[in-house]
Amino acid sequence: MPLSPVYVEANFRETQMRRIRPGQTVSIREDSLPDIARKGRAESIASASGVTFAAIGADNATGNFAKIVQHLSTSITTDPDQPHVGALRVGMTVVPTIVTGG
Repeated sequence: MPLSPVYVEANFRETQMRRIRPGQTVSIREDSLPDIARKGRAESIASASGVTFAAIGADNATGNFAKIVQHLSTSITTDPDQPHVGALRVGMTVVPTIVTGG
């Protein structure tokens, strides 16, 4: 049974977010059909990093600061009128590439 609407939650590093904006075109390749590139669009970007929403926070008892690159969730919707768009399922691995325009 196809999912509607089909969307992808992608976690990009904070160092990649400088040029990512909602509305940009996205190419999506999934591991099960690697020769097919689906088209989509970046819909929204989370307002906080994934570590902010973690049930158990990182413990830094030593007081040392270690810079760790954070990830921000970006919601991507797929264009519905594409071949095989219904083959995408919850939990599948995909590789999204956002066209940032320069």
